[in-house]
Formats: sequence, structure tokens, C-alpha cells
Amino acid sequence: MAALRKAAKKIVQYSGGFGAWHRLRNRECLTVLMFHRVLPLADQTRQGADPEYTVTPELLAAVLRFAGRHYTFIGVDELLAARAHGAPLPAYPLLVTFDDGWRDNLVHARPVLAAQNVPWLLFAAADAIAAPEVWWHEPLEWAVRNGKADLAELWGRAKPETGGAGQDVPGNLLDLLVRFGALSPEHRWAILGPYADELLASAGGRLMLDAAELNDLAKSGTGIGVHGATHLPLTRLADPADDMVRARRWLTANSGTAAGETISFPHGRYDAGTVSAARDAGFRLMFTSDPVLNRCPGGVPASDVLGRVSIAAAAVTDDNGRLAPERLAPWLILRERQ
Repeated sequence: MAALRKAAKKIVQYSGGFGAWHRLRNRECLTVLMFHRVLPLADQTRQGADPEYTVTPELLAAVLRFAGRHYTFIGVDELLAARAHGAPLPAYPLLVTFDDGWRDNLVHARPVLAAQNVPWLLFAAADAIAAPEVWWHEPLEWAVRNGKADLAELWGRAKPETGGAGQDVPGNLLDLLVRFGALSPEHRWAILGPYADELLASAGGRLMLDAAELNDLAKSGTGIGVHGATHLPLTRLADPADDMVRARRWLTANSGTAAGETISFPHGRYDAGTVSAARDAGFRLMFTSDPVLNRCPGGVPASDVLGRVSIAAAAVTDDNGRLAPERLAPWLILRERQ
């Protein structure tokens, strides 16, 4: 925050405001927006959605209108062409991305994006979409986030089946996800089944896209990228390449389109090893959750590893939940350029 305040002072001193600063500074920078869920407020409550990663359709529409005034929307095909062949991107390029593969992306996000003619890229977690009714991550995260289960209690119940208890307590929810990921499906569902039943009853049905809906999105022009198979941090898997390749194979077979050229790292976790593994697996662009702008000298991305700026409702809205442009502008414009 200190860096943002310092940059804001420089803008004031420059006397041109955020718009002028953006025009001077970011002409050859790619901005990538990161969204997850899009739900009306009533549905957010009913589904127990994580507020940090959920926006309303109205807020999404307002963010896109703001972006349309200051940026040029691009699709993933343009970005891939620029990186591969040097075909320059337009000035102030902006790409819209979504992570995970939530069904509300189809129901609530797609109409908003289509109304403003905005191309977008969906990074889908293969196992989430392949799950028959509910993906095991959903009831686990929902139960902890909504006070249905205690983190330490679940940790104790999810004892490893191959010997060795590991650390005594979870450091965070991500630790718990990794621990549950190592269990057999039978053991996992013996613990999570009651929470899954309660979540489905509250939400009114399936929360993730299914294969047919993914195919529908792809046919309508939505870009499909890989977000892992297990959606566990690749840095904590014994064979991250296997997870990435398995996800690409399933998504390509079930989306009706090639899904093997782009990947976003689950939970934003990556290191030199995972980047190298992704390149070796044939991915041409890798997306992180690092909130940075991406240098594109001459309109050509300087790197195949690209940062993204998450749109968090609490950070860009006023007290009434409406978009506050004076908050969104610095949220986007003052980011570090990598």
C-alpha cells in the first residue's frame, strides 16, 4: 500500500489524473483481469460463496464498461498470435479471465460479457467439471468458510492412509485441501458427504459447469484454458506435469476445442519447476495470480508468464456496493509492470 500511495502522489504532482497517467504509462502493457464467480447477492448468500472471489452481475457490467473506456479488449487468440508471431496487440490491451469453472459463469457472466461484446478466457479445473454432482473441494471449503466444520477437527479426521500423520495442525485451508486430496475417494466422502448434502440442498443443485455446458461455452467462442486437474497447488504435487497434461487431455476431449495452449496456476502457486514443467508440456502462455501488468514492447508480450489483477468487490466498490471508479482506477492502473 505504501508503494501505491507513493505512486498516487506522483500522479497528483503530474496533474494529469489517472487517465493521463494510464495513457502515458500503460500503452504497451497488457492488463489481465481475474474473476471467479458472478452471482446476485441473494444467490451469494444461498450458495455460501466466498465474497473475496465473487462479484454481482451488475458489478461485472460496470467494471467492463469502465475497462471499455480505457482499454482495448482482446481475446486469447490475439494474445497467442502476438506472442508467437509478433503480431502486435492494440494499445492498452486487456484480457478478461475466469478461474475454476463455476456454473454461474455460464448463467450470469456470459450474458453480461456478450452484451458488451467482450471476449473472455475460462480456466477450468478438469476434475471439478468431471465430478458427477458435486466436486469435493466445494463442501470442504464451504463447511469451513461458513462455520459448519472446524479446520482442526477436519484435519484430525483426514489422517493419511499411507502412514505418517504429517504436521499436527493445518496452517490454513490450503493445507487442508492438500491433505484431503491425498485420501481415497471413499475416505474423503465419508467425511464430506453430509456437508455436500447440505450444500446442495441450500444451493439448489450443481454449482460447477458440466461437460455439456463447457462444450456450449466453447462453441459460443469462449476461450478454454487449463486450471489443473485436481486444482491443488502444482508446487505441492509429486508430479505437476501429470496433473497439467491429464487436465488438458480431459478438457480438450470435452470442450470440443484445443485447451492445451494456456494454463493458470491453481491457487496462484508456482515456481521455476512448475513453469518449466508447463513449458515442457507444451503450454504457450502461463497465467499467475501475481497482481502485475505485463510489458508488451511494440505490442508483443515480453514473457510467456503473465500476471493478473483480481477484481475484488470490497476493493473497488462504495459503501452501497456500487462500482467506485476512483477506487477501480488506481486498483488497475498503479500496478507494478513486470
